[in-house]
Amino acid sequence: MNDHSEKRWFTRVSWNHPVTLTVGDQSVQAECRDLSMHGALLRVPQPPEPGSACRFSLPLDEAGAALIEADCRVVRCADGECAVEFTGVELDSMGHLRNLVAYNADDAHQIDQEIPNLRTSHRNEP
Repeated sequence: MNDHSEKRWFTRVSWNHPVTLTVGDQSVQAECRDLSMHGALLRVPQPPEPGSACRFSLPLDEAGAALIEADCRVVRCADGECAVEFTGVELDSMGHLRNLVAYNADDAHQIDQEIPNLRTSHRNEP
């Protein structure tokens, strides 16, 4: 069922897993509530201020060898949750993010249409 009052045009999936959110030199553990190709909703003990630039890191395995990493900004916070918008997704993370969202989405083909609007970052390159 589609909620036509929803203003976002991108696919979001439930994804309840721990993440690290780094704002400046402070890292906090948070819980990812939902995830999209464009951002995430996080449960954070002390949410940062809206507009804050931050770093999102989601480990995909117990060893932390595979990660989804992205630069982001806090869009809004309320009731212990904050929404972050990805402003630059690591190139290595792009495939992991796409696969995770597509695998959990109702319409996996929609995800490929959302990818051209992403910003990538090149932190892993010299």
